[in-house]
Amino acid sequence: VPSVTIDARYRLVHRVWARDMHHVSGWGKPKGVHSCQIWVKVGGEAPTSEKEFAFAGSMTKPPFVVNHDEMDAGKTAYYRARWENNRGEVGTWSTTIAATVWG
Repeated sequence: VPSVTIDARYRLVHRVWARDMHHVSGWGKPKGVHSCQIWVKVGGEAPTSEKEFAFAGSMTKPPFVVNHDEMDAGKTAYYRARWENNRGEVGTWSTTIAATVWG
């Protein structure tokens, strides 16, 4: 399960960082992992189902940059992530984390 952090210091941009929960230092991914899938839901209530998330992309090395539209300013973006190995198999979802999109 990836440990995910969001850097929301930039206007209309979130930088997503993911690391192996068991990797004490740095932002490394586990052995055999190709990438980390990043999923997002912008605005509204906190998601209650994985179906509410849209695929944002795959991160092979951090950070993964999510550029938001002007209309997203002031909204909350909710993120989930999961590892994907070299065979395309995916792991367990991270916990959902949230950050405000600054405009």
